[in-house]
Amino acid sequence: MQTVAGLDPSLTSFGMCLYDLDTGNVRTAIASDKTPATALADRLGRYERITAEVLGFLPRGGSVDIPPYPRLVAIEGYSYNSKGRGVFDRLEFGGILREVLVNDYQYPLIEVPPALLKKFIIGKGGGKGIDKTAMALAAYKRYGVEFATSDEVDAYGLARLAACLVGAEQPATTFQREVIEKLRSMTKRPAGGATCERK
Repeated sequence: MQTVAGLDPSLTSFGMCLYDLDTGNVRTAIASDKTPATALADRLGRYERITAEVLGFLPRGGSVDIPPYPRLVAIEGYSYNSKGRGVFDRLEFGGILREVLVNDYQYPLIEVPPALLKKFIIGKGGGKGIDKTAMALAAYKRYGVEFATSDEVDAYGLARLAACLVGAEQPATTFQREVIEKLRSMTKRPAGGATCERK
């Protein structure tokens, strides 16, 4: 079984998607921990619990009983326009999560800026009308899929983007091709992988 994965990080609704390149089957889930956490120990505990859910969702291994690692994991990058106290928690968590995925578990990880994800699915990276509803509608029209949360929509979009990056699928439009070319020019290889992906 060959797969790619998409991750839409959040402390309250972390979207995850695993896309089977052989069958087209899709599995999504939400990781969440809404426990208030201000003290350092509480924050770190919260990050650890969510990271454990993510690790439980992503395949790793390679034996008969354990699905192999995804060929590529696409994670949505940071939103630099965000404001408020939660920004610091998300940045802190994001760094720890990436450290664990790449250095502890050697997942081939590539960051996708939010604007490029939107462009890949909708055709535009920002502006009027480019919101969560537009993402869900565009995903439905293009791929015929619906999800319970916008976070799963984003994770699914990231997984389909990853499928194009590894060459398992071809970009369907000019704007999707532009996104793939942009990401390839930005990143010669994902963190955690000696090449562009796991074979």
